Amino acid sequence: MAGFVYVMSNPGMPKLLKIGKTSKDPSTFRLDELYTTGVPFPFECEYYIYVADCDWLERNVFAELGEFRPNPKREFFEVNCSEAIKAIQKKANERKIFIFEQFTNEPCEKQFAQNQFSEADSFLEEFRLKAISKQKNTDNFRVKEARRQRGEPIDEVGQTALHRAAILGDSLEILTLLDAGASKNIKDDYGKTPWDYAKLNEKVTGTTAYYALKGSDH
Repeated sequence: MAGFVYVMSNPGMPKLLKIGKTSKDPSTFRLDELYTTGVPFPFECEYYIYVADCDWLERNVFAELGEFRPNPKREFFEVNCSEAIKAIQKKANERKIFIFEQFTNEPCEKQFAQNQFSEADSFLEEFRLKAISKQKNTDNFRVKEARRQRGEPIDEVGQTALHRAAILGDSLEILTLLDAGASKNIKDDYGKTPWDYAKLNEKVTGTTAYYALKGSDH
């Protein structure tokens, strides 16, 4: 099943990281779900990756980090953020299921940059460095924004803004992009259209955006 694998921290548990999977946006909905009466502080999302098979990735990351897992019945690990992300990227690379990733906490991203992979052939590391470079380059950002407005691919895996909106389940953004003329037919490097991702996202299913994505451009 396509979905997210995330890394989260909590100020109340400074030595532990929570690693898990979800079909929802980890930076918003999953945080709300985890903030229960038994948790003193809300969780903070450090990083997430969207992959074609989140069940496989979570299972194999847990095996990779097994020695750092105090309780095999809980999704918590005594490992630093950089090492957790490396394990996730390593397994996603092995299976070739990577779609996109996102750092959501600047300190964690800096720590990761300082402890980056030594393997020169890691396409995920190359992708990450390119993404960071683009974000810091104003000219590249303007080019990307112009491509987004035209509905053209905006990243290294051929995804458009409409793909991203479908993956994240952002119905308002989907409708906004369609109204602006974004194409529903463009396939990413995995051969998937925005509709293919929308079908997997329960946040979009049954909404106006869901049916607006269905079918081809006229």
